Formats: sequence, C-alpha cells, structure tokens
Amino acid sequence: MKRISTLVTAVSTGAAAVALVLGPTGLSAAQAATSPGFEVAFQAPSTRLVEVNPAGQATITESAMAQQTSPSLAGLPNGTFDEAFQASDRTLWFSNSVQGGHQVIQPTCSTAPYIVTPGTSPSLAVDKQGIQNFLFSEGGGVTSLEVPVQNQTCSSSPGDIATGTSPSVAALNVGPNEGGFIFVEAWVAGNGVVMVREPGKGTHVAGNGIQAAPGTSPSVAAGLNGTWKLAYQGTDNRLWTVNSAGATAQTLSFLTPGTSPAVAGLADGGFEMAFVAGDGSLWSDLNGNGHQVAGVNVAPGSNAAIAGNSADSWEIAVPRAGDHHLVTVTPGDTVRDTGQVVATNTTPAVTGLFPVASGTTGSAPLTMNEQPTVGGFIPFKGQFPPFGSTQPGKVLSITYPASGFLDSSLLFVKKGHSTAECGNPNSVVVLGEGKTTTPAQLSAIFGTSTPSFSTTNALGAVACFSGPSPTPSFINLTMNVQFN
Repeated sequence: MKRISTLVTAVSTGAAAVALVLGPTGLSAAQAATSPGFEVAFQAPSTRLVEVNPAGQATITESAMAQQTSPSLAGLPNGTFDEAFQASDRTLWFSNSVQGGHQVIQPTCSTAPYIVTPGTSPSLAVDKQGIQNFLFSEGGGVTSLEVPVQNQTCSSSPGDIATGTSPSVAALNVGPNEGGFIFVEAWVAGNGVVMVREPGKGTHVAGNGIQAAPGTSPSVAAGLNGTWKLAYQGTDNRLWTVNSAGATAQTLSFLTPGTSPAVAGLADGGFEMAFVAGDGSLWSDLNGNGHQVAGVNVAPGSNAAIAGNSADSWEIAVPRAGDHHLVTVTPGDTVRDTGQVVATNTTPAVTGLFPVASGTTGSAPLTMNEQPTVGGFIPFKGQFPPFGSTQPGKVLSITYPASGFLDSSLLFVKKGHSTAECGNPNSVVVLGEGKTTTPAQLSAIFGTSTPSFSTTNALGAVACFSGPSPTPSFINLTMNVQFN
C-alpha cells in the first residue's frame, strides 16, 4: 500500500530537533553525549523534568515527575550521564543522556514496575563496570537493585526507612576487577538512626548511633581508593559527618531544620559539602571548615546539591529564595542564574561530566523518525545530537541493527537528492537490516566518508523506508563515532 510522503531533501547538518517519546510518562530522549563540565537536572513547576547542560542550555523533556520529588544524576566515563527519578505514576524511571529512557523493570525477575514512596526521591550510582545501583524508598523499606542483575539477586531490602526520607548511594572508586558489592548505601532507619551498607561490613549503624533530625536524609559520596564520606543533620540541627574509617564528627555548622546536606568527593581525595544554614543562606564546608557561599539564599523547602568532577572542581546547584531560579555556584563564588524556575519543595541534581579523550571511539544512536506523509515512499529523518550538547566528533559507520526477519531497508537519500527520488536507485544508498555502511556509502550520503557532528552543527540524514507493514514510527540506528 502506498503512503503519501512529504518531500525531504538530504542534509548533512542543521536538521530540526526531534524528540523521541517513550513510555506512558512521555520520557523523551535526553540530551546527547555531553561536553566537560556539570549537568544539572530538576523538576519544573509543570512537573516536567528539565536538564541544563554545561553551556547553560535548558532542555524541557516530556517526562512528568511525581510532585515534590527530585531527580538523581550520575556522570559516566564515556561523557554521558544516567538519570533516575520518580515518574508521575510513582514508578521508578531511568534515562541515559544519549539513549533515552524507560521504566525500570527487571525482566528476568518480574515485569512489575517498582513503586517509589510518595514524596521521596531515588538515588542512582554507576560503577566502573557500568552497573547501575538504584536505591529508593518502597513500602516502608529501602530497596536496592542493580541493573543488570548481579549474582542472581533481583533486589534487596537491607532495612526499614524513616517516613518522608530518601536514601543515598555512591559507587566506590575501586577497580572493575575487585569484584563483589562496591557500592556504599546510606539511609535513615525508622528509629532515626543513620544506617550504612558497604562492602565487607554489611549493614551497620553509622555516626555512633547519633540520630538524624526528623524528616531529613543523609548524603554519601565516594572518595579515592574505596573511601567514602557521609553527611547528615543531627537532632541538634548540626552538620554531622561519618567517614569510611568509622570516624564521626560534629561540625560547628547549624542547618535549617528539615533540610538535608549534600556531599561530593573531589579529585584530590577531599570532600566538599553544601547545605542550607540556619538563616536560610547557602553554605559550603570543606572537610569541616564551613563558610557562607556567594550571598545566595536557598528557597524554603529545598536543599543544596553538589558534585565534583575529574578536574578537581565542584558545582553547587540550588533554587534561589524569592524567584525559585536555578542558580549554580562554582569555586570563587562564581554564581550563574540559569533563569529556569524550580518547582517548590524540590531539589536539583548535579553531576560532573567526564571529558572524552580526543581520538576515543564509541557508539552513538541515530534515531530515524517517521515524517508526515502525502504519497509515495515513507520518509524518515534523524539527527545527532537530537538536541542539547555533544563533544564534537565524526561518524565512522552507521549500522541498521538486525531485529527478527531481515525484511526491511532504509534508502538513504544521497547528497543533493530528495525523498521524491527514492524510486531511483541512483539517488539512494540502500542499508538493509544487519548491514553497516562503507566509507563510499557515507560519502554518497553526506559528501564525505567521515561526516562530522557538534553541538552547533548536528549531523542530519533522511531516508525512505522499505519493508512490510506496519511501518515503525521510529528506527534506532547505531553509529560508530570518534570524538575530536
């Protein structure tokens, strides 16, 4: 059956941005591979998940979050980042900045989704092997699960969790061959005592049993060589810390009641903390020496977030009092007002991004989306990055992954031609399922055997679909790329 098609002309750059909608909450493919710096994510007043890249560009995703919840971010060694959040239907969701996202389900265990306690937020960490650890409140207990499934354990429940609190997890800085459980997890138990689960020591009480202030949550971060540090607000409203050596310390800093501190590991082995002081102002604390930061006051009901990066720097992200604008602070009290409004009673997430070394090769997705049709062949169009920022690079090849019967092809329009010519074999390059382009084919499509991409000059391609019905609404291709 013939479909009506819009005329689409082959382009190598500057194609329009396309959002790939996935799942019932409408999660869109998030920002593409990122450049060095810090990524921030937060819930907007519309409940949409919003991301701000290192250049300050904001992406409003199509993901609806549960009200009064916050996302979690984890930077990956390949320059991308992972994200976890409680969706509007209360289920646990995951997203990667390049590959988009989905509801978290362990298919080998159960097809049922994980339900996060209302008003609480999940925590996410990723280790050097790429294993994701999700830690969240569920049904009165803290639930820990690793994706993919490790040691045939679908999930574990190391203990109960205090009402209205959220847990925290960090991936320890150890080698990928050291094996075993290499995450450290922290949460407040129902009796107010802070609990920790770590490799070799199992689950135990932290802070000599000194309780956390009601309704507050701990934060844990990894340091060098498997070390970690934990920060929380005590019942005396003081900032308390616990480290992997078991040392517990009460700092001189007072926190606003009901707020929770944040801690980040630094590249030099130290730890930086951020919190809302008793007067509502933003403070930071480097190893016990606290001071006010940049004269910023934090919106009531929100907390500070902080992250370090591989360049031994750090960034704090908070909603500012008064206008609820997302502001970031870096060393030297450099303040940036993003102009983005954060939902009340929520806290942003921030993570340091890893720069990808020049010459590094890897994979990146090219999602081809079906276009409006008027007759003839069915047109598809895609670009990389779909939106957001990316470290510049070039494409070495494009693969159409095989799926079931090898019964479909994409007819890539050659440079200078259009989809009106898809019936002319001299105007297209045929890429069948399971096939990968040659340098000559890339040259025919893009005018060069190594087409480039960057944040300001996205790589774009158009093609016609040839295959059985029903026609897919999108097709995910895999590109082999090399970063500049």
